[in-house]
Amino acid sequence: MGKRTVFAGNGQSAMPAAKRKASGKDKSRRKTAAMLAVLMGLSWAGGLEPWQIESFGAVSSEGGQENIVVIETAEDFLEFSALCTSETYSQGKAFALGADINLEGKAFSPVAVFAGTFDGGGHQITGLSVTSSGSNLGLFRYVQEGAVVKNLKVQGNISPSGSRVNIGGIAGTNRGRIENCVVSGLLTAHEALGGIVGCNEETGVVEGCVNQASLTGNLKTGGIAGWNKGQILESSNSGQINATKQGVDENASTQFSLGSIDLEESIRVERVNDGGGIAGLSSGVIKGCVNSGAVGYPHMGYNLGGIAGRQCGLIDRCQNFGQIQGRKDVGGIVGQLEPYLSVTYEEDVFDDLESQLDALSDMGDSLSRLIEETGDTASDDLEQVDDQMIRLKEIGRSYKDVYRDDGDQLEEDAGNSLDKIEFILNHLDVELVDGDTRRHVRSAKRTVQMIQELRASLKKGYEGDIRDIQAFRQWLDLRRQQLGQLIGHYENLQSDMLYVIAHAPGDVIDGVDDFGGELEELFQEISLLLDTLRFNRDQIREDFDRMDEEMTSELDVLSDDMHLLTDNLKGQKSKLREQKNQIQAQIDQIRDTVSSGVERAKEDKELFEDVSDLASGKDLGDGMVNGCTNQGAISADFQAGGIVGIIGMETSLDPEQDLEAEDERTLNVTRNIKAIVFQCINQETVAVKNDYAGGIAGKANLGALIQNQNYGDITAEDGNYAGGITGSSAYVLRGNYNMCCIDGNDYTGGIAGWGTDILDNYAMVSFENREGEWAGSIAGDADPEGTIEGNVYVEEGIGALDGVTYAVQAQGMSYESFRALEHMPEAFGQLSVKFLVEGQVAKTIVCEYGSAVSREEFPKLPQKDGYYYQWEEKDLSRITGNEKVHAIYKPWNTTIASSEEKMPLMLAEANFYPGTVLEAEEDLDEAFKSQFALTEEWEEGYVMGKAYRYSITQPEGVPMPESITLHVLAKGSRKGSLVGCMEEGTVKVIDSRWDGDYLVFAVNGPGEFVVLEPKTKDALWFGLGGGILLLAAVWILAAKGKGRKGKKADGEEPEGRKKKGRKKPEGGEEGSDGQVVAESAGQKAAESSKMSDGQNLPEARNVPDGGKEEPHDGTTVVLEGSTWEAARENESLSENGNLGEAQDEERQ
Repeated sequence: MGKRTVFAGNGQSAMPAAKRKASGKDKSRRKTAAMLAVLMGLSWAGGLEPWQIESFGAVSSEGGQENIVVIETAEDFLEFSALCTSETYSQGKAFALGADINLEGKAFSPVAVFAGTFDGGGHQITGLSVTSSGSNLGLFRYVQEGAVVKNLKVQGNISPSGSRVNIGGIAGTNRGRIENCVVSGLLTAHEALGGIVGCNEETGVVEGCVNQASLTGNLKTGGIAGWNKGQILESSNSGQINATKQGVDENASTQFSLGSIDLEESIRVERVNDGGGIAGLSSGVIKGCVNSGAVGYPHMGYNLGGIAGRQCGLIDRCQNFGQIQGRKDVGGIVGQLEPYLSVTYEEDVFDDLESQLDALSDMGDSLSRLIEETGDTASDDLEQVDDQMIRLKEIGRSYKDVYRDDGDQLEEDAGNSLDKIEFILNHLDVELVDGDTRRHVRSAKRTVQMIQELRASLKKGYEGDIRDIQAFRQWLDLRRQQLGQLIGHYENLQSDMLYVIAHAPGDVIDGVDDFGGELEELFQEISLLLDTLRFNRDQIREDFDRMDEEMTSELDVLSDDMHLLTDNLKGQKSKLREQKNQIQAQIDQIRDTVSSGVERAKEDKELFEDVSDLASGKDLGDGMVNGCTNQGAISADFQAGGIVGIIGMETSLDPEQDLEAEDERTLNVTRNIKAIVFQCINQETVAVKNDYAGGIAGKANLGALIQNQNYGDITAEDGNYAGGITGSSAYVLRGNYNMCCIDGNDYTGGIAGWGTDILDNYAMVSFENREGEWAGSIAGDADPEGTIEGNVYVEEGIGALDGVTYAVQAQGMSYESFRALEHMPEAFGQLSVKFLVEGQVAKTIVCEYGSAVSREEFPKLPQKDGYYYQWEEKDLSRITGNEKVHAIYKPWNTTIASSEEKMPLMLAEANFYPGTVLEAEEDLDEAFKSQFALTEEWEEGYVMGKAYRYSITQPEGVPMPESITLHVLAKGSRKGSLVGCMEEGTVKVIDSRWDGDYLVFAVNGPGEFVVLEPKTKDALWFGLGGGILLLAAVWILAAKGKGRKGKKADGEEPEGRKKKGRKKPEGGEEGSDGQVVAESAGQKAAESSKMSDGQNLPEARNVPDGGKEEPHDGTTVVLEGSTWEAARENESLSENGNLGEAQDEERQ
């Protein structure tokens, strides 16, 4: 680096070796002087404080002083850039330029990241070239928060390839502060392109900077910043912003040079969005900035503005002097003003819900504590109840086990006895016994059957829950009853068996040897079983009573426990009920609150609540354009305004569509929007090809226009909705002033073409077109639900609204009364007519209202070579407002054609005013030609051929050129034909010549003429003469061929054989054989016509070298290249007007 450079990294000087070798008192003095000069310059520029000068020099970071790096050469800067790949290197350090630096031809890479202070000291870096691929590119890539770059000038070409996003002359992305910097040269990018910074982040500040570079980008292109999220203060732009046909191909990897490619071929039109003199897109703050550069190109691009292409932040006290052009949404200050959106919740509903829910939460906590306390007490009581239930269960289980065992034994005993009885009864031969015995046998069998059935029932144990005491007791009682029935059955069986034993013979039982013994034993078993049953029945009764006593005792204890539990619960019941009632009441209150909120949400309100008119214009904030002035002409195809092209929200998918929110609702959220244009002034014309033109805003889908002034004329050339303040407004127009001329079809108004709330506005307006519908001195038409009142206008024969004035809406008055109103701007009392030549005022005439300006008062127009010039036509017979008269310069059309055919019937050459029309007729009838006669001089050798009539129509007021050269297509006419003008009954032959198939001659204006054809005799002699000439030409060529053989070896012509060259006519070329080939005047005319009008004219025949083509009269034509002409002696004569000699030569 430079000889005074100090690096904080090692504390050593990076002085080049060559410089370190230098020594001597003089050199030391020069170094000291240079050092002081640099330091004083830096101190003066604000880079260093005076106390820092003393500490400057070989200072390291160890001393605790600020590190200062002085950069003096390109090599120093390249090394500085290489070291700034880490943020920590530059953090806390100061860098300064000690001299201008030229980077041309250097392998420079942008400074990657900078976090210190860089002071250019007013020096300039030239030859900067950034063409590498990538984004976030500039002299610096990233300027970090807290960093400062100032007092620097940069010149160069920044045209990267690849993604090309966030490209700037000073920085690609700025998070710090950039001040007092100037950029010039050429910059191109795809998105977020700025002359100073590509993207200015929220913490970024750009102040006092100037852009002079030409910028070409697709999206978000601005003279200072492509995308501004921070602050841009007191900065200016004079460079062109997308103002040429050059474009950037979104997918291209290389950049085309200026003018090398059409925008239509390199970029889709809809992708050229958001271009501004200061910022392409701004959501931050822009204050005190000025643009004088042209922005946009005719019919191309969306959202184009003198200050910002599109913005939703704040623009305050800015001015535009540049011409702004584009396709749609074009404004002198902002192309598209997007509203600032704020979301607020319904405070009444949600505050109430919050407090109510808090109270409900407290009640829930209280209930939980109450239940917890009640639960603790009930838990102890329930434990006692549970113990009692366990004891009851154990009692029931013990009795159940006893009866299961006893029942099993009883079942076994009874089963054995019954088996034996059944055996005996089944083997008894009842036929051998008497009738009574048989009856007891049958009774015993039935009794056995009933006992078996009862046994099956008794065999089933208790299957219920032992804890169900009542069910168990019922089961025991049933079992006791069944045992009683079983005892009865056994008693009956015992009686029947005793009878059988007593009366049955001993041999009645087959297979039973000792029947009597068996019966006796069976009887005894029955008796024993009966005793057992009786015992079990009595035991059950006793057990039942005992169990009842035990259970009753336990149940009494259980009952006491339950009573205790109940008493404890009853003690809390009233509290729980009270708590429950409070919670229910709170829930009902919440339900009512929500229902109320729902009903309010269902009210007829839009998704976005426009509060623009509620906000005070003095309270600056986002969504505002405040105190701005436009003095640049505005033109667009759709939607343009002197301050704002459109106020509204845009869908990013299609810039041709504008977002308008209708009939959307929300339950509990209010979205407020604010878009205000306040105290702005437009002083230039606004011209729109189609719909929506306004002095302040082309179209306002929302937002408020308050206390603005317009003095520029408004034109919607082929469209509707033209207004002095806005073409259309869906919200508020309040306290605005307009004085202008409006030209549009339908919906034209002194304040608005169409409006909603139009309040307290003032208009002094004239209408260019009074044939359209819906025209009014205040508004063409309005929303029937809107409010129109307090408006005032100068009475000029057109009512306030759609030509009608209602007392409440508006008041018409004389100019004198209007001017005398309180708070009327001074401009309404100073009417003037300005004459402008290419944007510059040539003369200003101050006028009184209703006065006139005569033609004699017009200033003289400066001449311009090659152009027709005149003052535009303007009715100045009665001045009712400020007028501007523009000088019109239009290039002459040097050639016009009668048709667009490849070979039109006629061509005319002269300085014609654009729009001049040539019309031609041929083959006029014989009756017309009979009105004219040839003079005696020409009557003998010529006859009248085709007659022609032509007319030349110039725009009104344009004089006819003094001399016109006419070309008439004369195919079929002989080369000896002449032209005669038909005047006063005679045909006067005029000078003419042939140019290919065209006869060329001079005329003074429109008229008629006839082609004079040679008579047949002359034509025959002419043909014979042509044949003789042809034979002579062949003989000469043959002689020349022999002559060539006799040439000398050195290529010279032998003496006496040299060619006799003819004098070369002016503008001609000499052929290889000595013949003269004349340049085609018709070809010149055709080329001139193509350049002037773009019409197809006759083309020269293109025949290969040495070829031949027969003209109309049979004369041999010598061809060379693409130019051909008849080699006739009489043609050169006819060009000089010597027609008589040409005729004599042909006859001979």
